[in-house]
Amino acid sequence: MEPSKVESYDPKWRNVHLRSIYKEAEEYDVGPLLRKCITLSSLHNLLLGQDPFVPSWISVDGDTKNPEFWIETLTEVSARSREYICASSASFHDLLEGRSQELCTSHALAHLRKNMNLYSHSNGTPNANGKRPRSDTNGPPLGSPQPTGSSPKILQKPKLTLKKWLEICNGSRTSWKDIHAEWNQMILRSKSAKIKSWDNLERNWEPQGLTLSLGYFTDITIKLARKCSSLISELSRGRIGSNNAPPPSYIPLVRGLDNLWPAAKNTEFERCIQEVVHGNFRPQATAQLLGYILELARIIKGSTITVPRKSQQAELKNAEALSRRQARQFKEEQLEKDIKKREELCRQAEEDFGRDTLALDDERASVDMVSAKLREAQAMCDERESTLAANEAFCADREDALAAKEASCAKRESALMVKEVSWTARNGTLAVKEASYEVRQGTLAANEASYAKRLRVLATKETTFTERWDRTAKAELELRKKLETYEANQKLLLEGQSRTKNGDDSHARDKAAMAKRETANMRREKNLAEREQRLDAQEKNIMSHRAWISMKGNAATDREKECATKEAEFKEREERYARGRRQ
Repeated sequence: MEPSKVESYDPKWRNVHLRSIYKEAEEYDVGPLLRKCITLSSLHNLLLGQDPFVPSWISVDGDTKNPEFWIETLTEVSARSREYICASSASFHDLLEGRSQELCTSHALAHLRKNMNLYSHSNGTPNANGKRPRSDTNGPPLGSPQPTGSSPKILQKPKLTLKKWLEICNGSRTSWKDIHAEWNQMILRSKSAKIKSWDNLERNWEPQGLTLSLGYFTDITIKLARKCSSLISELSRGRIGSNNAPPPSYIPLVRGLDNLWPAAKNTEFERCIQEVVHGNFRPQATAQLLGYILELARIIKGSTITVPRKSQQAELKNAEALSRRQARQFKEEQLEKDIKKREELCRQAEEDFGRDTLALDDERASVDMVSAKLREAQAMCDERESTLAANEAFCADREDALAAKEASCAKRESALMVKEVSWTARNGTLAVKEASYEVRQGTLAANEASYAKRLRVLATKETTFTERWDRTAKAELELRKKLETYEANQKLLLEGQSRTKNGDDSHARDKAAMAKRETANMRREKNLAEREQRLDAQEKNIMSHRAWISMKGNAATDREKECATKEAEFKEREERYARGRRQ
């Protein structure tokens, strides 16, 4: 990622004040801020007594004053953040810390490499003329030129500045949502742009992500400095001053090192801590403090494990440096492969564009052929008009016949309703009789079970009828879709005819009227077909209902006969019983 890329956001972010602060963020060197944050984080762990207090991704044997050390460290942080983002399935807002870390480290690496390139060019080998290259002519400056077409007066006095934004992030924010809310408050107070929604942060991350990340890490750095200052105050309370010997260190891990960490070095170390924690964040002071912390980590590590020989240490350092170089080379090779892959995709896209151009020419030729065919089809439209007139007359006759059929169906349905009411009354009477017969004879339960079985058979038949009804509805839906497709094709045909005739208004009006009549006739045919289907369905329903009522009546008649027979049997048995008692 290179700085000075704000102009790429111009189509989307047309606000000059936002462009100004985004441009400042692109040109801002975030490397010192990240170095402060890393140093204070390690110091905070050290003051808390945590072991290890140096993160695993920092080389303990590195030289903090060497730019290569920071390139390796920031590359490792960026790679870890990228792997974490790719491996995690959390939402965008839950991964904001990792995304901002990856974005800031990549930005810092770009600035660091650019500064190293500028330094190497300014101190490079002589050119062909025997002169060294000039720094003012070799490569673009850090600040990009003013974009063309923008107002100089507006850009000279922007309402939104990066300095103001970083001053607002003073260590009092507790989450990313608070940072975003403070960003909107700054925009609202300046009245320079519209506020950005928290839900749309993912869509707006590309232009404003770096600016918000700078505020986030500034806030974290100030917060870590305050925590370290508070811990130093607490740890320093128990120190006893003496004129003969220096006071013991307030850091618990340093007290147990005895002669491994001399008192003079401890005094210099604590002075450096006080200098950095109380606001003197010079690059040299930050690098010096982290160097002391790494040296302390090496001493603690050497006092707890067996120290290898110097030759082995040199071999280990060389192996670690080789592995880091190989990892960096592998990443560069992967980047080169990605670039080649994108170039191949661009070439394929150009070839596809050429093929699409040829296909467009072929399509234009086919349009000319279609225009000729449409002129031939015009003659057929006149013949279809006479056919449509005959169809209209036929449809009118069918409508009259269907109206009469509907009236007869309504009469038949009302008669069936009356008949159903009468059968319902008879069923009520039978229910009363069945209640009296249940007391006298338990065998009627078996008959009722058989009746229930027959009802289940009827229910099965009704289910079959329902499935047939669904299939009919699906067929009707398919016919309707085909009709709509046909109407759409007819509409496209009419549009093509209107384009090819080039202003033949009279012919277009005749054709439109003919299309309307055809559409109306088709709609009427569709309505007639639907009404016929509904009538057929009603007839089938009436027939099935009549059959069901007749079956129910037959069953009720059979039950009445059985009840009468059983009643006669009961009377006969009662008479025999009475005669037996009299005898």
